[in-house]
Amino acid sequence: MLLKEFINGVDSTPKLKEFYNTKINEIKTHLNKLNKSVTDQAIQIKIKEVINILPNLGKMDKVNDDHLINLLQYYQLVEELESVK
Repeated sequence: MLLKEFINGVDSTPKLKEFYNTKINEIKTHLNKLNKSVTDQAIQIKIKEVINILPNLGKMDKVNDDHLINLLQYYQLVEELESVK
């Protein structure tokens, strides 16, 4: 779905930025929920650090390849945490 939105939204920067920010907020929410079920304190701290560095894009920012790659990596992190859970 992410790649589809990127391909379709290349010419629509505001729409792609809104999609990106929505997905980042979903990941933050999901990580917060997963963090409550983690018993290892060191992992909890690292998850909180990841949540704090998840960037929302501002009005003047543009979505670039690095943002999308990072978003895919955040999704992979969520999947790994769910599999360990």
